[in-house]
Amino acid sequence: MRKILLLLLIAGTSLTMQAQQPKPTLHRMDAMAQRQVMIDDGKLKAVSMTTDDTEALAASIRKAGYHATAVSGKMVTATVPAHYLRETLDADHRISRIYGYRPFHFFMDKAREEVGVKTIRQSSEFETPFTGKGVLVAMIDGGFKYDHIAFLDSEGNKRVKVVWNRKDYASGETTEPTTDIPAGNDNYPAPAGHGTHTTGIAAGSVISQNDYSGIAPEADIIMISSSMEPAEVMEDLTYINQYAQEKGQPYVVNMSFGEITGPHDGLTPYDQFINDMATGGNGRALVMAAGNSGTQKVHVGYTFTQDDEQVAIAIKQSGDAPVIDLWGKATDGQRHLTVKAYKCTSGGTPTELTFEGDMAISEVCSYNGKEHYFHLSSSAAHSIFYTVFVVSGKAGDGFEAWTEEGHDFQKVFFTKLGLTSLEGDNAMSIGGSGQCAEKAFCVGNYTTKTSINSIVYGEMDLQSMGMVNGLNELDPSSSIGPTTRPELRKPDVAAPGGVIVSAIDYVTESSDEGPLLVEKINVNGEDQYYMASSGTSMAAPMVSGTMALWLQANPNLSCDQLHEIVESTARHDAFTGDEEWNQKWGYGKIDAYEGLKMALQMADATGIPAVYGSDQPVSLKKQSGQWQVLFNSDEPRATITIYDQQGRIYRQQSLNRIQRGQEQTLNLNGLTPGVYVVSIATAKSKLTRKLVVD
Repeated sequence: MRKILLLLLIAGTSLTMQAQQPKPTLHRMDAMAQRQVMIDDGKLKAVSMTTDDTEALAASIRKAGYHATAVSGKMVTATVPAHYLRETLDADHRISRIYGYRPFHFFMDKAREEVGVKTIRQSSEFETPFTGKGVLVAMIDGGFKYDHIAFLDSEGNKRVKVVWNRKDYASGETTEPTTDIPAGNDNYPAPAGHGTHTTGIAAGSVISQNDYSGIAPEADIIMISSSMEPAEVMEDLTYINQYAQEKGQPYVVNMSFGEITGPHDGLTPYDQFINDMATGGNGRALVMAAGNSGTQKVHVGYTFTQDDEQVAIAIKQSGDAPVIDLWGKATDGQRHLTVKAYKCTSGGTPTELTFEGDMAISEVCSYNGKEHYFHLSSSAAHSIFYTVFVVSGKAGDGFEAWTEEGHDFQKVFFTKLGLTSLEGDNAMSIGGSGQCAEKAFCVGNYTTKTSINSIVYGEMDLQSMGMVNGLNELDPSSSIGPTTRPELRKPDVAAPGGVIVSAIDYVTESSDEGPLLVEKINVNGEDQYYMASSGTSMAAPMVSGTMALWLQANPNLSCDQLHEIVESTARHDAFTGDEEWNQKWGYGKIDAYEGLKMALQMADATGIPAVYGSDQPVSLKKQSGQWQVLFNSDEPRATITIYDQQGRIYRQQSLNRIQRGQEQTLNLNGLTPGVYVVSIATAKSKLTRKLVVD
């Protein structure tokens, strides 16, 4: 049997990949899978495989003593040792392709540098009786405190329905989901309490001690402590879908993590799996954080203007093994570029890299027809060396390349090469691992508060400290688009993410993060905390919770209808600009109220039976000069009345044959300053609210 390693480890082979060279035989493994088997370190390798016989393939892998799951009708995930991957699976004729991955990481690197805002649902501008009741909010994350007060209902019962601790998935540990919810936390490594915080934003309970509840405070919750391995995440999504179908619940999955590298075209097998999951039935949404690389030069792209032109790209070999991930622009399945890799100082003699000591792979990808060059540098604490790609091609050829968070493509003159490397930029800095899946929701983040009242330091003005941007501005760290396919528009939308207060675990007042704590509550002798954090990790659950409200109002909404709602109702202002979509804001700022109105109006088209005489008849959007009254259900009649302080009728409107999703404007112009009472009476209910006119 021919083995890939015999092709890759030929002594003296340099990393020179030319269009005229014969394409190496890669057998069934893609470049990332080959990279994994090159490190035969005794650790298991997490992969996915496409096949026409998923159940039989998964069964044979399990029979060999390894973990395997058929996650769809065409894909199997597995964790296996390198030798089994190389010697058995690579030779299995049932497998059409084996895909390797880089583990994901949380998108909250900036969160601990920035900091509490009331959620959309608790905002004084938006009041709704929809609470996410009956909807499942699933969090694939880590750092969960299962019994935090934020996840208990008003009677002290746990709202978490399932937990599944998968943090050791990559080491081969097999666990099962459980409905027996334990006390305490999941013993997840850093970052501390990330999952607790994101879950609290999406679905934290209303409690009497503070007003930091989540957007969907009565939704059911699933907590999955993830290893961040893509293969595991696919298994998680499969389980969540099965659970929701068994319970007959609509659901939202929040994923505040990812990986920057990848082709950014939405065509990877992982992205396609996400698409299939999102469109596999109505009443479901998959939400992704965009990433926090908006201030970093993690991307570089170039199109050659003349034949045989040469350019260089470079990253410094410092930190944790930085990568260069380069993708040709051509999609015809042919090699167009010549790529050489070197290790050198700016003025020293370059050493051409080989496969013998450096992790380097080239391929032409079957799923998008692009040539792909990947290099993993050696890690160093304070290296003066650079990894340099020298790339050439014909006029019109080109490439896009990415590195990781914490690294930049740097502009350096390399004396011996006679080239100055291209300076990187922050374009296309959104994650390349699900964020570019067409049917998922990719979320950026903007700032909604600039100060907190810390329980350690008191009032802290974070903007004056340079820790946050101005109000309503996109956070500079929020990753931006576009994608490498112009018709694929990502990110989708922006939501509040810089500066959010939510439940937290692991953090103490004396820790480095102690100043970000804003609330301490003693529950049965235990101190429990709420803390301020920022990042797209926090923006994503804002959208997840909002979609839980929409799905409660209309459980039959399809993925395409949810996208239509976001695209049609997202707000535009002086910060977003007037364009329908742009690479920073997507379609604009999420608007929970306008989206709810559209979801209700779509109810007839999706077959939701009309409800008459509801005891929770309206949602309110309160603005200066007017209130918008949105009817949540069909009503035979309604009367809207404004009373003055003496109980006299100031204004009154009568409505008949009201349809759900119908909106009535309550004009407040002309009211003299003072306190009024607004009454909205329907056949079965009466709602009253205080109105203060300054």
